[in-house]
Amino acid sequence: RDVTVLSDSHDHDHDHEDHAIDPHLWLHVGNIRTIAQDLSAALVMRAPEHRSLFQSNLAAFLDQLDQIEADIKSRFQPSDPLRYMAAHDSFQYFDVKYGFQLAAVVTGSDGHEVGPKTVAKFIADLSKTPVSCLILDPREGAALAQQIATDLAIPVIELDPTGDAMDTTRNDILGLLRETAAAFDTCFDVNTAAAQSQ
Repeated sequence: RDVTVLSDSHDHDHDHEDHAIDPHLWLHVGNIRTIAQDLSAALVMRAPEHRSLFQSNLAAFLDQLDQIEADIKSRFQPSDPLRYMAAHDSFQYFDVKYGFQLAAVVTGSDGHEVGPKTVAKFIADLSKTPVSCLILDPREGAALAQQIATDLAIPVIELDPTGDAMDTTRNDILGLLRETAAAFDTCFDVNTAAAQSQ
């Protein structure tokens, strides 16, 4: 079955070559749907006597997934300038699906932070073409990213693309999808509110 896999094709100003495949494929609704269907089919093959249970669970899961996708689509308008920066490039699937633009990345796929010349350049660039927020994985604690956000006077929004930082009672793929949508919603709402107050 086809699962969407993205290469790092964003126009980031890195100090190094970065052509990695984005491994965070669970942040694409279509991928989640495909994986769930394939898992259900595999379970049916393994335990055909429970076919009706597996199919019922799949139907309920896909119904929730459809509701979440509809909610996410209603939050974001493609015509809006939905620009943000991140400490690490983890959200390509959301970018592509919902029209976000990742303007700058502080940490490359090799785990190294960008160099001083690159930092100076994208602070200058982002000062002219603002971004809404900095998305920061709370597990990384990137001091450089925090400093850049302070210099640009943009909010820092914590978001873990793996769900590890979530409440264990909600640590599931649908919860992670909701959490991701809510974080970006906060990011872009903050930007809208700031623009209106100027």
